[in-house]
Amino acid sequence: MTAVRRSALEAAHAAAGARWLSDDVRWPAGYADDEAPEGTRLAEVGPFDELLLRGPGALAAIATLTGEAHDDARPRVVPADLRGTRGEAWLLGPDEALLVAPVGEWVVTLARDLASEDVSAIEMTGTRTTLRLAGPAAPDILAELSAADTHPRSMAEGSLAQAPMVGVRAFIARQDAIEGPAYTMMVSRDEARYIWDAIRQIGAAHGLRVVGPAAVAVAATTAGGRA
Repeated sequence: MTAVRRSALEAAHAAAGARWLSDDVRWPAGYADDEAPEGTRLAEVGPFDELLLRGPGALAAIATLTGEAHDDARPRVVPADLRGTRGEAWLLGPDEALLVAPVGEWVVTLARDLASEDVSAIEMTGTRTTLRLAGPAAPDILAELSAADTHPRSMAEGSLAQAPMVGVRAFIARQDAIEGPAYTMMVSRDEARYIWDAIRQIGAAHGLRVVGPAAVAVAATTAGGRA
């Protein structure tokens, strides 16, 4: 039997006329007007597998995948080679990091290889929804959603904040698109529709439109950029 992966926002995407990645992967592949990545845009990206590393050896384990030490434990997103799969390491703190990459066998392999007495490896796939907000009004929309200072003049490219968005805990990373400022946001799957609707409501005054993942792609030159 083939597993069906369903977005927490499946109903919202269907109502907006999304095309699915496949019958078995009910994530939006795109919308009719994705061809012109202009203006301010909102998309759900994925699906991804996720592996949470916790413990005093977490950042040392991450260093084996990123090729650099992370001694300062500064929250940020860095590219990671996950046994041949290109992904990201979301460095959440001195003893906690989240590995994120497209669905594949990497999560099982790394859960086995990285677990030790100093590191616990916990699969978190399916517990979060990942959104992208890109375009000239993205900083202004995010400022209305969260009290965290995420403006580009304060939040460096690749940096990461843990802050409430309309009262819901979120991970917010600045990961610019090719043509301008953009943010990647992870929220609990259970809160995804609430956050989605809040962004759309606030964004309406800024000309926000819903698009497919390709229209909000992370620039290849940015920290954690995905191909």
